[in-house]
Amino acid sequence: MPEARYFVAALLQGWSGVDDAQLVVGELAANAVKHTRSGAPGGSFHVTVVFRDGRVRVVVADQGGGGGPRSAPSATRTRAAGGSSSWSGIPRSGAPPCP
Repeated sequence: MPEARYFVAALLQGWSGVDDAQLVVGELAANAVKHTRSGAPGGSFHVTVVFRDGRVRVVVADQGGGGGPRSAPSATRTRAAGGSSSWSGIPRSGAPPCP
């Protein structure tokens, strides 16, 4: 999903973790298109980026798959019941987490 990666790169230009954020949003967007109704004709997904205090939060909200999650949550990726996936970056200099 190059558009999602370009979007994140433009928003986070100059931040040292931009490559990691691009990788994560690309994976989450690809999963949304491959595994949910977001990949069906007329489907969509939404990317939200929050950058605060040296931390970034990237959220990809998809249209769900009509069932529950198929994978267990991990330390870097979680899937909510509604089908949204999210990832939070590693804090820099002990910065507090994004809300």
